[in-house]
Amino acid sequence: MFSSLRQIKTIAGRWLLVGLLFFSFGLWFLPFGFWGCGGSTEDSEDGSTSPEKDATAPTLSTLKDSSGNTLASTGSTVRVSSSFLFTFTEAMDTTSLSTNTVTLSCNGTAVTGKVAASTDSDGIADNEFTFDPDANISQRRSCTLTVVGGSDGVKDATGNPLAENLAYTMTSGCGSSDDFSNAETLANCFVFSNSSNQKNAAGGSSGAAITLASERVKLDHSTDFISVENGFNTVPSLAKEVSGDFSAEITFTSMFLEATTTIVGIGVAPTMGEGTSNLLLCGQVATGCSTTTYTSGTLAAQGGSSCALTEVAMAGSINLTVSTSITLRVVRSGTTFSCFRKAEGQSSFTQIGNNITQPNLSGNLFLAIYGASYGMGGTTEFTADNLTFNSGSAVEQD
Repeated sequence: MFSSLRQIKTIAGRWLLVGLLFFSFGLWFLPFGFWGCGGSTEDSEDGSTSPEKDATAPTLSTLKDSSGNTLASTGSTVRVSSSFLFTFTEAMDTTSLSTNTVTLSCNGTAVTGKVAASTDSDGIADNEFTFDPDANISQRRSCTLTVVGGSDGVKDATGNPLAENLAYTMTSGCGSSDDFSNAETLANCFVFSNSSNQKNAAGGSSGAAITLASERVKLDHSTDFISVENGFNTVPSLAKEVSGDFSAEITFTSMFLEATTTIVGIGVAPTMGEGTSNLLLCGQVATGCSTTTYTSGTLAAQGGSSCALTEVAMAGSINLTVSTSITLRVVRSGTTFSCFRKAEGQSSFTQIGNNITQPNLSGNLFLAIYGASYGMGGTTEFTADNLTFNSGSAVEQD
């Protein structure tokens, strides 16, 4: 009997030892996921597992305008016709990007637009979006583009919100066609030659008044001197700086030219400083039209009376009042320039003179709305509308 008890104790002891060994073995391997795959949990009856949930907030990797320029958080200039492309670092919840979470305001006024997913360009689905304003942005405005973060903002595909609001500040450029609809356009999209809105190549001047009426700019200029620089004076000018080749035109809706030596037109010059010594002018005078160059004291003109304006002729001089519109165009190709004219009712432009090569007119130039008197006193008054670039554009302009 005692022998049997000893056998039972021996067997029990061995099983106890085996149990203790297994228990110790399990404790040793438990941290290494011996009982299952580390970092995962069973979430179904068949024992399948799901990956650990993404908890990383999305970030905006780039913001570009529709010209492909990457915008800095401050200091960028955008075209008035621009739209905006956002690229995030990961797939986003597309429903979280809307006009409530992506906003644009310019000078404190909201700009309406549409937010939409963009075509994939980087191999990551649902991470690129556009904001497209419903209309062109107003010229020369201080604008802020905001992407809302936080619980009410944009989120990634797993629901993580953008950590904070993102704000990009920028300035809108100038339009490709100026209707001179407000003083702000004139002040910000044009360069005035000096504080008096005029520049004197020689002699004195009684000045020039620049006013706005019916979305047109009116220049009223009178002179009472005889210029000493070959009788040519460049007073006054409104101008835009232009780079590269271009084709630009402007319409003169009315003009008053006193005497045969007054001229209005569209001019090209390398600088808007006083005493410009190199320029080209596509102009209309009372007795005709001309393509005029002025190079270091030498004045040369070609054209003639084929486009003369003869509505009014007064004894002793020509005092010409024109109420029909006249459009002048200047085309640049390198240092070669061509001038064209079209009167109201005409279907096509006619070249004034021949092409002119002007080596001194290279690099960036100023395209100017022009009024001048030369050779004798006279008054030049005209109303201009819609300076338009058919090709090329002014610096910082759409």
